[in-house]
Amino acid sequence: MAISPLHSQQCFKTDANKKDHEEDNNEYKETCQKYTEILPSLPKENGWITKYVVKYQDTWLSPSVLQGVMLVQEHFIAQPTDILLASLPKSGTTWLKALIFTTINRKRFDFQTHPLLTSGPHACIPSLEALMLQNNQNSSLDLPSPRLFATHIPHHLLPVSLKSSGCRIVYVLRNPKDVFVSSWYHMKKLRLKELPPLSLEEGVDMYCKGVYHFGPYWDHVLGYWNASLESPNKVLILTYEDMKKDILTCVKSLAEFLGQPFSLEEERDGVVQEIIKLCSFDNLSNLEVNKTGVQQFTPKIAIENNVFFRKGEVGDWKNHLTDEMVERLAQISEMKFSGTTWLKALLFTIMNRKTFHFSKHPLLSNSPQACIPFIEALILQNPNISSLSLPSPRLLSTHIPCTLLPPSVRSSGCQIVYLFRNPKDVFISIWHYFQKLRPKELPPLSLEEGVDMFCKGIYQNGPFWDHALGYWSASLESPEKVLFLSFEDMKKDPLPGVKRLAEFLGQPFSLEEERDGIVEETIKLCSFENLSNLEVNKTGVHQYTPNIVIENHVFFRKGEVGDWKNHLTEEMVERLNQVTEQKFCGTGLMSHISP
Repeated sequence: MAISPLHSQQCFKTDANKKDHEEDNNEYKETCQKYTEILPSLPKENGWITKYVVKYQDTWLSPSVLQGVMLVQEHFIAQPTDILLASLPKSGTTWLKALIFTTINRKRFDFQTHPLLTSGPHACIPSLEALMLQNNQNSSLDLPSPRLFATHIPHHLLPVSLKSSGCRIVYVLRNPKDVFVSSWYHMKKLRLKELPPLSLEEGVDMYCKGVYHFGPYWDHVLGYWNASLESPNKVLILTYEDMKKDILTCVKSLAEFLGQPFSLEEERDGVVQEIIKLCSFDNLSNLEVNKTGVQQFTPKIAIENNVFFRKGEVGDWKNHLTDEMVERLAQISEMKFSGTTWLKALLFTIMNRKTFHFSKHPLLSNSPQACIPFIEALILQNPNISSLSLPSPRLLSTHIPCTLLPPSVRSSGCQIVYLFRNPKDVFISIWHYFQKLRPKELPPLSLEEGVDMFCKGIYQNGPFWDHALGYWSASLESPEKVLFLSFEDMKKDPLPGVKRLAEFLGQPFSLEEERDGIVEETIKLCSFENLSNLEVNKTGVHQYTPNIVIENHVFFRKGEVGDWKNHLTEEMVERLNQVTEQKFCGTGLMSHISP
């Protein structure tokens, strides 16, 4: 990127001592030499823009960008006042650059003569990796404080100085399907002319495999997402969709996070609205500089500004992707946690949050099944023990129907948490689960046979409908003792679900805990991405009884909402719906079933 006139002409500090300057220059050359040496050995795949991309530390990069990333890693020195805008390409970077620059400099520039009227957003906030590629002198950028930078570098590749400096990071994420479609159009325009066109089908395949600039998409997002959970005061996550829906609230939150909150006087004078108007897609895309101007990112990379303005719509993927493409992307994006296992992890973590530190938590080395045992399995292992010797409060789980619970459970006043799920998804999940556990000497159980048995109520601890109704009725009779949770609601928004769960258990999160991000830490620890990738849940086993041993990975499949749509025929759906409506009619439970 060409150095903007908005920035100091001397972007890199030169040392008064010539010897020190030469040492810096030599170190820079050493990094470039290292790049030249490792490049041929890196894994390669066909590229989106260039002939190929290479995989460096689990991230796909074009060769020239890799050099910039390595220079940032080894030579950039962050300052505590720095502000870094991080994103994947085509996630709202251009828009957020304009908003951050204008918000931070609102007392410096007048709206009528604002730099954004004559300079593109990419000139106002330079790319960190592009800056490092342009200069071979020193790593300390001599820019006004706070220094504003942008990057597409994944969180795990950021230099140590940046992560330890305490500087602020703003990350914008966007629906992966919209990111893909926008990227496909964007990169088609930039693709080398000597390369054949990249079809939509090829692009989807590459994207799903993670072969995407600075990707995989999902790893990139999770890196910054986890960082925001660990340090919410230093890493702000914004979503493109929220910005489109309510930009006013987002801009005010952004200013607050950046330490530049709007004063009451500024709000009365309409300064927030002026910023939004100046940075709007309609305004920026129609400025002459963004219609005909060119941004020189590096000596070899110049991009026309109009390439950065296409539609900026939410949901444009619906106009391009086939059902198969959508399903493939959805399966990757929506892979979540199965119900019982998820709830066990959440319950155990909430109740023991003052006993165990997250960095040394039992869930890191024990499966959720081991942390909260089944009553029926415990009794099978110890038939002579009627009073289980466990720390108070004792955490136990069961699949036993409410009608079969022992009188002591129902009369003791103990608390019960019941997790309910759409019966069609329960059937599909359990059918896959039992396929793995079914004795090898038995013939496979077909989907048709399974549906027939499920509808007849022949199901472990079933019938399903009677099981759900038993606990539903108990929750209506004693809401202070029986909490009825919906899997779909928990999936949609786990934060209020977890807080409600803690409140019910008599362990509400304090204001201090909420400020310290304990709720988010709990959700993160118990997430599918975290638990399913732990060694104990990939290779470990759980001994339920002397005769029953189950591999932990069996409990981790998809946990998607609506996965039944990928398996059941219309006739199967109709039959299940009829039974459900017949059983639940007039009970109030139908409102808990997602369509």
